[in-house]
Amino acid sequence: MMARNAWTIGAMILIMCSAMQADEPSAEWKVLEPLLGRWEGDFSVGTSPKARTRSNNEWVLDRRFIRSTIESIDAQGNSFQTIVMWGFDPASKQYTRSFFFSSGGSFHEKGGFDPVTKTFSFSDPDLKTGQVRVASIRLADADTLRWQIIFPAAAGQQPLIATGSNTRVKNP
Repeated sequence: MMARNAWTIGAMILIMCSAMQADEPSAEWKVLEPLLGRWEGDFSVGTSPKARTRSNNEWVLDRRFIRSTIESIDAQGNSFQTIVMWGFDPASKQYTRSFFFSSGGSFHEKGGFDPVTKTFSFSDPDLKTGQVRVASIRLADADTLRWQIIFPAAAGQQPLIATGSNTRVKNP
């Protein structure tokens, strides 16, 4: 009986996954299209000198996610890599971003998109402290992204703010 139930559950999961894949990406995924391509830019964290960054953004997983592969070089010449997965979660009706750093760290965000201001807004609560990291990414024009991430601080300290700007590379 137990094997039969396991088989039934497995079959139902396969059917659900097949049905989910059969659908064409909805309008929510099309909102992510302006992020595609090659980008260059700079950013700073707090009062640190600016770092340079290059990224390549491409569709993956049946055009359900954009993978940003990012190479950054800080003012001292140290390089580090980041992968960011952009997506849309149909269950929660929210956009998602997951960061994976070459240092081993990661964080994950959910949020929305304002079509009037062309701005993505994300947040991620820290379950231990109850504080929330917030981020905004504005499509300033077809070839410019401006962004900010505010990292919460311990009580009595100022939050850490990272800001940056990226420009589309026209002839990669």
